Amino acid sequence: MEQGSTARTPTKDVLVLPLVAGGIAGAIFAVLYLFAHLRSVVIFYSDFIPVHTVMEAFTISVSVAISVVTWLSFRRTGITTTLLFSGTFLSVAILHTAHTLTYPGMPGDLGSGGTQRELYLWVLARITFGAMLLAIGVMIVRKTVLSAKPLLVMTVFTLYSIFVVAFVMAFAGDLPTLLVPGEGLTDLKLGAEALTAAMFMAGIALYLKAAKATVAWTYPLIASALAVGVFEETSFSLYGSVYDAFSLLGHLFGFASFGLVFLAFFVPRRPSKFAL
Repeated sequence: MEQGSTARTPTKDVLVLPLVAGGIAGAIFAVLYLFAHLRSVVIFYSDFIPVHTVMEAFTISVSVAISVVTWLSFRRTGITTTLLFSGTFLSVAILHTAHTLTYPGMPGDLGSGGTQRELYLWVLARITFGAMLLAIGVMIVRKTVLSAKPLLVMTVFTLYSIFVVAFVMAFAGDLPTLLVPGEGLTDLKLGAEALTAAMFMAGIALYLKAAKATVAWTYPLIASALAVGVFEETSFSLYGSVYDAFSLLGHLFGFASFGLVFLAFFVPRRPSKFAL
C-alpha cells in the first residue's frame, strides 16, 4: 500500500460477494442437475453455434479490454501484477479465439476437424487462466515486487499462446482423446477440468486474503468470478456432447464469470500499492 494511505478492511458486503456468487451458481447447478436430464438434451448445432460464438466473443472482448487497460496501468504505475494480468488476458483472448473458430460446426475448414482441437484449446486456455491467476494471487498476498521488462513479458505470453494454438492445430489428432462420441469424456478431460476447478478454489482463498489488505473491489470480484468458474468447470465435466445442455450450462456460467471479471477491472476502486 502506498505510503501515507490508510488501510481499511472492506465491508462485510464486499467480502461476502464470492459466497453469494458461488451460492447462486451452486443453487442453479444443483437444481438443474437434480431435476433436469441435461445430458439427454442435445441442441441442434445450428442453434448452439450462434449462442456459443456470442458468449465466447464476450469473453474475448473482455479479455482484450482488460489486457489493454492493465498494460496502460503498468506503464503508469510499474506494478508487476498489472503487467502479468495484461499478459494473462492477452493469452486468454488468443486461445479463446482459436477455440471459438475451431468449434465443430463453425463455417470454414477450422470448424470441420471434430472436437479434438477445440477441446484441447479450451483445456489449455482454462489451465493457463487458472494457473496465472493463482500465481498472481500468490504474488499479491506475499506482496512480491519484481522488476520486469514489459515488452519481453508480453512477447513471452504472445509466443506461448501462438505456440499452443499451432501445436494443437498440427498435432491434435495425435494427442490422447478427450471425448469419445457416444461414450463421453475421457479421464484426461475430467482430470483437466478438476485441476482447473482446484486452481480456482485456491485462487478464491488467495484473492479473499488479498481483499483484507485493500478497500478495492477488484479482488473480491475476481474471487466471485472464480467461484462461478468452479461450477463452469463442473458442468464441462458432465456433458456427453459439445452440443448438449450441460455444455450450454457451462458456457452460461462462463459468461457470468467473465461478467464478474469485467466488473473486477472496471468498477471504481481505491488504489493501493498491490491493487490495480
